[in-house]
Amino acid sequence: MNKFPGIALVIDDQFDLAYLPETQDNDLKIQQKSMLGLRNFFEDNFIPFVTISKTDDIGYIKNSINYYNNVRLISLDLDLNNDGDVGETDDFLFINVILKTAIDKYGYFYLIINSAHSEKWEEIKQQLPDEIAFLNKGSSLVGLVDKKVDNIVDKLIELQIKNYSLELIYDFELALNSSRDKAFKGLIDSEKRTWNKIFSQIHSEAGDYASYSINEILLSNLKQHLLNIKYSVPENNDPIDETIIITAFKNSNYINIDELNLGEQKVWTGNLYSLKNTKSPLFNYALIINPECDIAQNKLINYLVVYGYEINENTFPDDYDPKTYDEQNIPFHAFRQGKLKNKLRDKANLSNSKNFQEHFYTLPFASANGKTIVLDFREISTFDFNGSNHEILVKRIIDPMITDILDKISLLFNRKGLPKILTDKIKIF
Repeated sequence: MNKFPGIALVIDDQFDLAYLPETQDNDLKIQQKSMLGLRNFFEDNFIPFVTISKTDDIGYIKNSINYYNNVRLISLDLDLNNDGDVGETDDFLFINVILKTAIDKYGYFYLIINSAHSEKWEEIKQQLPDEIAFLNKGSSLVGLVDKKVDNIVDKLIELQIKNYSLELIYDFELALNSSRDKAFKGLIDSEKRTWNKIFSQIHSEAGDYASYSINEILLSNLKQHLLNIKYSVPENNDPIDETIIITAFKNSNYINIDELNLGEQKVWTGNLYSLKNTKSPLFNYALIINPECDIAQNKLINYLVVYGYEINENTFPDDYDPKTYDEQNIPFHAFRQGKLKNKLRDKANLSNSKNFQEHFYTLPFASANGKTIVLDFREISTFDFNGSNHEILVKRIIDPMITDILDKISLLFNRKGLPKILTDKIKIF
């Protein structure tokens, strides 16, 4: 088996049989063989594992799950109260709570249903809540093992890396674990108080933002040790899940304040605010564009923002057709983008940000409703956080996007500009 990036968790009241002498009880022999096979598999492949054998107390199980970290494989028995049956009034409810708690804690994992009643999984998974529905849909993450028939070792090897996305993430986690072991050995100060000085200096300038700055320093050290990682190239062109692409894009460019429950946040470069008391859709969103150092060192009199509007049914209707509008009732998005060859742009043109002029910048999925925001670099002004606009922090735009925005604003306003001389009408060679 390939290297494993985390630990395995076994939830089974019979796992202790793996440490006992061979039993003579025929029913227990089946259990013991399965548990011993699981234990040997983990030990032979150097996979650290933990167990929960007290499976009749859901509070204890939840506390145990929340205590462990980095679990990437769960082996779950279905008859948790060991009454010889898997019922809806007891085991189903326990399993539901276990999986929900594990998803909240670990995010993702392989799931091995290792039970003499594995056929019950088909009923159980139909009742899973939306938060753990991927275990229903993503069959490549779930393996069924009948303790009475199957060899659990064969099933674990079969499950190992059946889909490319998990292979890629596992490869990254392995590289991350290795890099973490190497990255910080030169930063540990056991004789002096260097980090006290570094943090104090940053905190005096950035206040509460100092912890984020320290994280950036440490992550920079970590990234250097990730340069050697090489991912395998997928062999085919499979269908895609658009939600994964959207999630990857958003997490690469935005910090979602609400979803992460970060609480009250300091005004900072890249903060994107929704403004409620505005007369025009253009001023529905405001992005802080002051340099971070100016905010950190309290050099500001007022904050500088660039305004933007949301693409929605009011600003750009789904049934938009330029032929149905006159000069007085043009939808806001079409009006701001202007005409093309003295005609209103068609829907295809207005739907493609590549056609926008250089003073526009799009933030896909950035609004409070998950819709696109169009920033207009012509609309930059100072902003006073006095509450009159009922400003609500929606996201923080981070690198690489915030640097791209600031670069393009600078490029736009610092360009010299050329006079429009029709050199194409004269002979210059």
